[in-house]
Amino acid sequence: AAAVTTIGTKFKENGNIIAFTELKYFTGITKIPDDAFKDCTALWKLVLPESITSIGSFAFRNTTNLTNIIIPDKIDTIKSNTFSGCHFKNLVIPDSVVALESDAFGSSSSSSNRSYIESITIGNGVTTIKGDTFSGCSSLKNLILGNGITTIEPYGLSGINGVSITFGNSIISFQKDCMGTAAGFRTTARSIKISDIAVWCQNKFYDATSHPFYAKYDSENDGCSLYINDKLVTNLVIPDGVFLIQPYAFYGCNNIESLTISKDVISIGVSAFFDCDNMLNIYCKPTIPPAIYRDGSGSYENPSFGYNGDSLKIYVPRDSYYQYISYTEDKSGETVQDNWYYYRSNLIPYDFQE
Repeated sequence: AAAVTTIGTKFKENGNIIAFTELKYFTGITKIPDDAFKDCTALWKLVLPESITSIGSFAFRNTTNLTNIIIPDKIDTIKSNTFSGCHFKNLVIPDSVVALESDAFGSSSSSSNRSYIESITIGNGVTTIKGDTFSGCSSLKNLILGNGITTIEPYGLSGINGVSITFGNSIISFQKDCMGTAAGFRTTARSIKISDIAVWCQNKFYDATSHPFYAKYDSENDGCSLYINDKLVTNLVIPDGVFLIQPYAFYGCNNIESLTISKDVISIGVSAFFDCDNMLNIYCKPTIPPAIYRDGSGSYENPSFGYNGDSLKIYVPRDSYYQYISYTEDKSGETVQDNWYYYRSNLIPYDFQE
């Protein structure tokens, strides 16, 4: 078997092949060519040899019974349409992969080019999610991104509605339109899962539309849920050692009911907690009022904590209460420091315990 160096398209459209575990012994093969197992509708088990370094486009297209496959760790690039037409339940991209080409997991350009993968895990080797990487993944329900991701380019996460996204422990730049734009192509995330709040506070979102929760997954129930270490967050605590909370960091996290801001925070960006409609209690521990911001010129558009009116209570250190109150001068201009003016009636002196 090791003497064989190519399989060509010998198995293409073979509706009789059921299992091909012997392929793992063909260690002379380094490439799975385009259309290699296309339309092998009866195939349910396939083991690739560890010698494989590349997989061609549409290699597993319409293998409707093949629900799982192990990708060898010598592959460094997932090419366009590599997984178009696949029906995998779960697909794991190994750490050896450093690049995902556009349309790697299928294309939305036609129904025949889409994939039906339900769960994708991206290894730690990938640093950038390029445009339209997942645009053809109409069935994707779970996406796990590795610790290497630092950039999500325009349309990088577009078109995967109702998805749950797990983010690694890396600071990410969410670029303009990274979640898509037009109706039907802008991703509506069901949930976000993270493990490090301090890291998430540092992510850079181009604007509100680049946040996974901008478009509501469930408009009736506002179903956009934040999980930390797989636990649904109702009481969010910003830990000590966090100084800056970037704009839009927790935009639209509707499950948050209370927020505790650590004593070290000095700045809270525009709309950092905007559209957190159920957040009615904020415990703000800094003795020096942190800078908070708003968008717009001369109006209160998208302030840091949103518009929860008189229902919102902001508890501040008793000895600093008058600093917060006196720090409420209205200022105009684009993206200006709001100086707590909008929330002056929500401030309540409070005795924090050490």
